[in-house]
Amino acid sequence: MQPRQLKTMWGTIHWQRRVGRCPQRCAIGQIAPFDDELGIDAQQRMDPQVKRRACLLAVFVPFETAAMLLSQVGGVKVSATTIWQWVQHIGQHLLAPLDHDLHALSAGWLPDEDPHGANWADFPLVIGGDGVMVPFRPTGGSPRGKTVYREVKVGILARLVPRLNRAGVAVTRLEQRRLVAMVGPLAQFAPRLWLEAVRQGVLQAACVVWMSDGAAGLWGLYGTR
Repeated sequence: MQPRQLKTMWGTIHWQRRVGRCPQRCAIGQIAPFDDELGIDAQQRMDPQVKRRACLLAVFVPFETAAMLLSQVGGVKVSATTIWQWVQHIGQHLLAPLDHDLHALSAGWLPDEDPHGANWADFPLVIGGDGVMVPFRPTGGSPRGKTVYREVKVGILARLVPRLNRAGVAVTRLEQRRLVAMVGPLAQFAPRLWLEAVRQGVLQAACVVWMSDGAAGLWGLYGTR
């Protein structure tokens, strides 16, 4: 029986579980079946929910502020550097399937539609795009040096759905909203926006509205489809 601990939003949990190994001392080393059942890696010391909340905080506030809020609200103390590393790890993990889909898209493959998209098929699909200048550090991981401004291209997809407000007046609301954003040239942004547009049913939509200064460039790349 070997001890194990995991830091969670409810404090640090300690327990013991059975650890065994091959009596012939095989290369597989020690095995902890209970860890496998819980989905815990060999060197894991933090609950995935803690990582998830820390990364969500880092989307809206700086890493130092995210670490402070996580400590004050969740009672878990981690450094800003640790949260930065978690964000980088999750980002790389999410980029792998995206790169695969983009490569397949260039070869003629089309993704499946969002399973909830059928509920919005009768409503116009609006696609908007624009760019915003955002300050970046000149060297990743270091605050030194002059701030560098780079353009972040942002695309928004939504359905225009008529609703009745409390006064009984018909108004149009944006539903099924999706966001696509990246740092890079238009030639790299357009496939990502088109990938999400196909998932949102652009090929079956009765009406598609483009609202963007760069819509001509995007439509020139993918409008013929």
